[in-house]
Amino acid sequence: MVKSIYVTGFGAPGKTIVVYGLMKLLSNKGYKVGYFKPVSRGLNKIGPNEWVDDDVLAIKEAMGLKEDHKTISPVVIRRRFLELVEDRESILQAIKSSYEKLSQDKDIVFVESYLAPYYLYSIGLSGYTIAKLLESNVLFIIKDGEDTQVDEVIFWKDEFEAKGIKTLGVIFNVVPIHLVERVKEFITPFLESRGIPSFGMIPDKGEFMAPTLLDISSVLDAEVLEGEDYLDNLVEEILVGAMGAEAALKWLRRSKKPVIITGGDRTELLLTLLEVKPSGLVLTGNLYPALKVLTKAREKKVPILLVPYDTFATIEKLRDIHGRITSYSLKKKEKLIIDAIEEGMDIDRFIKAIG
Repeated sequence: MVKSIYVTGFGAPGKTIVVYGLMKLLSNKGYKVGYFKPVSRGLNKIGPNEWVDDDVLAIKEAMGLKEDHKTISPVVIRRRFLELVEDRESILQAIKSSYEKLSQDKDIVFVESYLAPYYLYSIGLSGYTIAKLLESNVLFIIKDGEDTQVDEVIFWKDEFEAKGIKTLGVIFNVVPIHLVERVKEFITPFLESRGIPSFGMIPDKGEFMAPTLLDISSVLDAEVLEGEDYLDNLVEEILVGAMGAEAALKWLRRSKKPVIITGGDRTELLLTLLEVKPSGLVLTGNLYPALKVLTKAREKKVPILLVPYDTFATIEKLRDIHGRITSYSLKKKEKLIIDAIEEGMDIDRFIKAIG
């Protein structure tokens, strides 16, 4: 019988990345794994009036799943959703039908939640309803390991179990270095004493949640002026180059794998930035740089992207880039993800808990 795992969390805990890593690991161990996101956000337009969630496309392509995106995610929501209350029963039937089709030949199906478990409660499509409908056990992904997140997990564990839904346990993701020991020595035993097993912790390594320059280029619909062969560079920081060249040099030496947003007419600054080899440069306002800037970028192997927007609009478009996933970035970081999960998690305990 297929085992259904409802994966949820709070804020942006990196659910999709962890699910991808677990799917790869379990698949390598011989399990037939599936991915299902019953209700998702339509952020990516792929046709007239047709939207799809980035996570759905990313997992489908990176894992080579045979199901189409409509089966993997039968309900796609844009900004407004309250009107869906009138169609609740037909929506639940569509979810159930898609899940049954998708899970037929699977040992384990990961069911990713829509944002946090309480979302869509007003229309009867919250985490309670979906987990109960699909007979799932709940896996919590906690980001950081801060006390407030622990509080939420304990609350929601009690809420789920009061409705007859079993909690598998918790995984801590991207835990800052200063919290690692506290999570190990205090938080984990604290949760275990409340009946919430911990399957381990993935420390924050920066690269784990980082997008690639290709992801950034795609979000901005940028023109690549130089460095097309290096768009797989990971980006851990997004910075604005608004100071002089000398100040920028000191500032950038403290940064890690940054992409810098600035104007293409700031030749002296651009030449200085290229000296420290950032992950990439984004030039705003359709201002082409001087030829010597492009020459130096080619020499330093630093991609340069050109966008028509001003600096503020560019930053706004990139505001959620660290929470968005593509198949390209998953494949680029696959070894990093798998290694981090193998090092930080007790996989055997997790498999045993699944049953």
